[in-house]
Amino acid sequence: MKQIHAILWKDWDPIGVNSIAPENEYDSYIGEVYRLLASRCTSEALVTHLIRMEIETMGLGPLPSGPEPQHKGRLETVADKLMAIDVQVQKE
Repeated sequence: MKQIHAILWKDWDPIGVNSIAPENEYDSYIGEVYRLLASRCTSEALVTHLIRMEIETMGLGPLPSGPEPQHKGRLETVADKLMAIDVQVQKE
């Protein structure tokens, strides 16, 4: 969870507030990202999820032609960092 927090805060930061907002600004998104990682999702699924959070949850608005290549590339980098986290669901 701490690793996901760090990546969302330092690398994702879609509203550009990590230098002025409380560090827990994106913590409400950690759980779903964790669940996706635990389900062994694809990097593409994570990118889609990040875009959905930006548009639907944060209201940043979709670009008419979809994400710009540099934005999508940045999200792919974020997704790759998230995919590198070893997430395991412990069974009781």
